[in-house]
Order: sequence, then C-alpha cells, then structure tokens
Amino acid sequence: MSTQTTLDDDKIEEGKRIDFWTDKELNETDEEKIRQEYEEILTKDYDYPKDHCDIEVSVQVGSELKRADGAIYESPGQEGVHLVLETERPNKSDGVAQLKTYMKGAARSPRVDWSPEYGVWTNGEETVYLYREPGTDNFTEITNIPSFGESLSDVGQLNQKTDLEPATNLDAVFRQSIN
Repeated sequence: MSTQTTLDDDKIEEGKRIDFWTDKELNETDEEKIRQEYEEILTKDYDYPKDHCDIEVSVQVGSELKRADGAIYESPGQEGVHLVLETERPNKSDGVAQLKTYMKGAARSPRVDWSPEYGVWTNGEETVYLYREPGTDNFTEITNIPSFGESLSDVGQLNQKTDLEPATNLDAVFRQSIN
C-alpha cells in the first residue's frame, strides 16, 4: 500500500515520490518509504497538522551541520520544535543514539527556540519514543508520544470509548508489534 499523496501520479518520475508533509518530490528509497509511512501516522493518528511539519531539518551537532529526517514544530511558523523524527539507522541502538544526538544538538543550535521534548526513531519494524526533560539532556524512553494538543500526562488515557479513533496504517503497526 503506497502512502504517497499527490493529485496527479502521472507526473511523478519513476523512482520518485511526493513527500506526505511537504509535497516535495523525493527519491524513492527504503528509508524514504519508512519516513513517509511515519509521517502519515503522525499526521493521521496523532493529529499533527502538516503545516507544523518539515523534513530534512538542519541541526547543529558540534561543528557539523546535520539533517534530521523530520521535525514537528509547535506552530506553523516553524518556531519551537516539539518533536524530532529519525528513520535512518536499521539498528535500534545506533538509531536511538543518533536521535538523542539530534535532539541535544538542536538545543545547542543557533535556533534557540529549538529544544524538542519528544523524539521518534523507527526503522519500520521497531519504534522508540523518547521524552527529553525540558532544559536537560535527560532522556526517558516512553510507551508513546502525545497527540497534537496533548501533554505527556495524556498519553494512554482515554476518558470514554468515543475517544477511540481508528488507526490508518495498520500494516506498519502490525510490523512493529510482531518484531
């Protein structure tokens, strides 16, 4: 099942795809497929608006400028990074280490307002959610991230059965749960 979104698939070159968040044309790779699946999950299942999201976000890490796979901002003006998404490394420990580096680097970057509280790493089979205590480099692995407009204390809490919403990409969810 393709998570690609475009109004006119005939105009996309072979080996390319349209980014779910930004509508930019990108190269089709295994990593890109994973990122697109997770962008759709964050937008549809967690209700993060597309205008709060961006890809290939510059992060100052020491003297180097790196690129995180994605970021969700607190507002559409790309001020105040709320969450960093990383999908690159197939190995969990390497991927989580890279995510932490990007989350720490972001806080030390010239963008003073970029100090993400949350991070997500996934390789398409496993997913790790991190919470970063504000103002520190202390990370805690958490069971899930808050949806748009929620806080960490809201994670996993439902007040009524009517609060439940159907998942949109069960293929990715099942792949993660059986591994």
